[in-house]
Amino acid sequence: MIAPGDGVSSVGASGRGEGARGAAAHQASAAVGASAGRGSSDRLRKTTLVLAFVAVLGGAAWYLRDPAWLIHQTTGLRPPERAPDGTVFRWSGGHASFFVPSDAGTIRVPIATTFDAADSRPMLVTVSVDGARAARVLLVDDAWRTLTIPLPARGSRRVRRIDVRTNVVRDDNHGVKVGEVR
Repeated sequence: MIAPGDGVSSVGASGRGEGARGAAAHQASAAVGASAGRGSSDRLRKTTLVLAFVAVLGGAAWYLRDPAWLIHQTTGLRPPERAPDGTVFRWSGGHASFFVPSDAGTIRVPIATTFDAADSRPMLVTVSVDGARAARVLLVDDAWRTLTIPLPARGSRRVRRIDVRTNVVRDDNHGVKVGEVR
């Protein structure tokens, strides 16, 4: 067996005897070619990873735009309570949100608040559907009022966000009592 560098001449790509120096140059040239092949393989791997990441990110954004579990989410509403007359309600703060099915044509939102010697200020309640004002009422006593709110056409989402805002809150950040939405 002949090893490079033992003084024996080898035949390079040119067909001429090039000796050990020529064989080393040929090996270096082959290594550069392999390295160039690795470079394109690395670029392909990186491109594939970027495309996979973009696809996963796009899928997550699409899913989170309209997730099925959103219908059960609320913010700004306390746990349910039962009034002496049996009415079930939840206290809001100054701003509360909940979701309703988008295929509902109208919703009915029962609301009330408290009035006593400590705080008898009227309360302005504004209800919005997907950010657009849909109803306003001024509460001047503690009677229940039911707001009937027409909803826009269904659209592409399964749910609509309903926001209830009050201009004042009572002690302990109580806004309005929100009854069962139908």
